Amino acid sequence: MTAADGTVATLDRYLQKAVGRDMMLKAIVYPIRLANYHAKTPETGKILSQLITNIIDARMLSNSWKAISAYLSGYRTLMSSEVMPLYQRVLLALSFFCRMVEQASGDLGYIQAHLIKKWNKPRIVWHYKFWKTMSLTCSAILELIKIINIQTKRRQLHRFVTQTPLTATPSEHPVQFPPKSETNSSSTVDEEESLATAMRWSSLFLFRNICDMTVYYQWMDWYRPNKNIEYVCGFFSGAIGCWLVWRDVSGAAKDPKSPKTKV
Repeated sequence: MTAADGTVATLDRYLQKAVGRDMMLKAIVYPIRLANYHAKTPETGKILSQLITNIIDARMLSNSWKAISAYLSGYRTLMSSEVMPLYQRVLLALSFFCRMVEQASGDLGYIQAHLIKKWNKPRIVWHYKFWKTMSLTCSAILELIKIINIQTKRRQLHRFVTQTPLTATPSEHPVQFPPKSETNSSSTVDEEESLATAMRWSSLFLFRNICDMTVYYQWMDWYRPNKNIEYVCGFFSGAIGCWLVWRDVSGAAKDPKSPKTKV
């Protein structure tokens, strides 16, 4: 198989994933919204507005009836054997619960737009944005805590390597490193690389959450972000989501047992 054939096969698997199609449409619709915001003529604005409506409908269909899958994903995560603090379990539970309600609100929004127009559209949209931002906020708090914990571990590892005494108060569950010797120097380097990679991933997820929160926190009447910033943040969120899904799909092709990245 040539490299081109491999890319086509990866693209085919990518398009088979609903979240992949959704992220691709999300990355497309926000530049169109930005162009519509700066449209010079009413005719151009009308064409772009219709295109935006069609893409939003496509996104709604791509995300339809995801409330059950959100519940199952949350249940599997919370019931996993991974040891995690109580606060992390509570935040995860809240995040998945809010995501469930958000998905249900999105389905109601599509039904209202195309089937039962007498339903209160502003109220449905308000619930969708509210529950989405609550889920995003819980996820952002989790990522922020992860970044703080990773940075603490990196400082402790640095003190271990330089053999300087700890000057700060030890944490409740301090990280234990083995006695320094020539045999474990390579493992120390591996640990530092692992922490640096985890820091980059958490920072990326936090940045994406902040971008989405910039867009969706508009259920609050007093919050109205600059449209240029809003649409650019929406594009970055979609583009990062596309890259994460593509990474998972291409990684699964090389190693079916490779862990999946949350999107």
